[in-house]
Amino acid sequence: LGGDLAHGLELAQHLFLNRKYVGKILILGSEKFYDQTKQAIELLERRDLASYQFVNEHLALIAAFSHSGTNSFLGRGIFLASEPSISHSPIWYAGVLVHEATHVNLYRARKTWQEKFLPSSALREREEMICLENQERALRNLGADASTLKWVREGKHRHYWDVPFLQRDW
Repeated sequence: LGGDLAHGLELAQHLFLNRKYVGKILILGSEKFYDQTKQAIELLERRDLASYQFVNEHLALIAAFSHSGTNSFLGRGIFLASEPSISHSPIWYAGVLVHEATHVNLYRARKTWQEKFLPSSALREREEMICLENQERALRNLGADASTLKWVREGKHRHYWDVPFLQRDW
């Protein structure tokens, strides 16, 4: 119990004493993580204002984590970001943020309990296509190179959305 209590106190200190925001988004992680996230968000602000506003509207929290994924049970979303998702380049990470904010937007638009909590494979795939389109648009606006744009376009063939959260290596 002592270790759990110490971990809980450390987490509380991190959450409440070391708050760092970029725009309206709370960033939780190391200084390096904060700096990488800030750089990606500020890149959106400078080069793609519409995407910057979209990300700020839909993401409340970005936290460093071992796997990447987004959740939106309580309004604005939470993006858990892993090292592979953020470390390629600021442009790549900015595109990822647009992708994840799109997930939050689509989740909020779902109507039924089943759509929200047990979405069909077809719904998940359809939503991923929209996320990839928005990501590619943002990357184009940010000046991404041809190989980055190709990687995103080919994402629809990889079916990465079927990989369980804890088995993701990104």
